[in-house]
Amino acid sequence: MAKGNGTAADGPAGLKVQVAKDLGLWEKVERLGWGGLTARESGRVGGEMTRRRARGGLAAPGASYASTAEAEGADG
Repeated sequence: MAKGNGTAADGPAGLKVQVAKDLGLWEKVERLGWGGLTARESGRVGGEMTRRRARGGLAAPGASYASTAEAEGADG
């Protein structure tokens, strides 16, 4: 069974849980575990986690989520 309640205080694991809940996948995760998700479902979770980190400035240590335009200083 998965742990955590999906709060920001839970760190990356909490974000993963919250995203799964928001995508309607949490019941499946509780029933089957993370390994029970299809590749497509796992990709949706990972993609949404990346988007939220980029929007919230919560980049993983050592990772850069800035777009090429932002990195080059281009205006929108």
